[in-house]
Amino acid sequence: MSTEAEKLYEEQTKTYHGFLQLAKWSAIIIAVVLIGLYFGFVA
Repeated sequence: MSTEAEKLYEEQTKTYHGFLQLAKWSAIIIAVVLIGLYFGFVA
């Protein structure tokens, strides 16, 4: 691969890992909020 392609691949890999972190923490936060709402309204 050329150096330009390697830089592009590295940048896309960082973006992908950042997206995975965002998706993971979003799912965790949503789950915590839903559990909190359940116990707030039902319990």
